[in-house]
Amino acid sequence: MTTRRIAPILLGVAAIPVTLGLSGCSAFEPLLGGGSTSAVYRSTDAFADAAEKAGTSVPDWVTADATTIRVVYRDHGAILMTTPASDLAGCTDNGTTVEAPFIDSWWPLEPPATAKDCPGDWVVFTEGSSSYGYTTGSVRH
Repeated sequence: MTTRRIAPILLGVAAIPVTLGLSGCSAFEPLLGGGSTSAVYRSTDAFADAAEKAGTSVPDWVTADATTIRVVYRDHGAILMTTPASDLAGCTDNGTTVEAPFIDSWWPLEPPATAKDCPGDWVVFTEGSSSYGYTTGSVRH
């Protein structure tokens, strides 16, 4: 008799991780401080198409030949990574301190102390074969 009473409880407990897994990050967004949108693009053209549909544009520092672009938008800014690295020709070296508004699993654990200022209020640095940038400005997504 005890087994019949416990079985429904165990099934209910077992369903919790499945439910959370199916709901994705949305179940945790209130804990993270707002909505989050992320994407990976395999070309600058694909990123440009998505940006146009969102009513924005590709940052000037992103190279035309990028083969991987990772981006995360949140209410208080965005972070972006491109491979291969950009030459950052249109950016200025003002010794800006790297203080990204948030990070993601692909963001360097130990970024350099300073980065370049790029058009559109982006702060960008290069590490290895990738460039990483962030903005704390309002970015549509």
